[in-house]
Amino acid sequence: TKRKHSMSPIPHTPITIKKRTKNDSSIQKKPLSTRKDTKIQEDEIEDDKNDQPNKSTVVKRKLNLDLS
Repeated sequence: TKRKHSMSPIPHTPITIKKRTKNDSSIQKKPLSTRKDTKIQEDEIEDDKNDQPNKSTVVKRKLNLDLS
């Protein structure tokens, strides 16, 4: 564990990443999270309303993958 720590410049990257995420994330993450939230909600509603149709979608997806 000690070797990995000293070899890989871990302390350098997180600082840059953290700085970037602080600036970008506040702007970028908001639209992304709202979009994700809506998508997750839609999926959950679909799951609750019709369980079987969802299964058929999965089967269709599998068939499409197999065919292509």
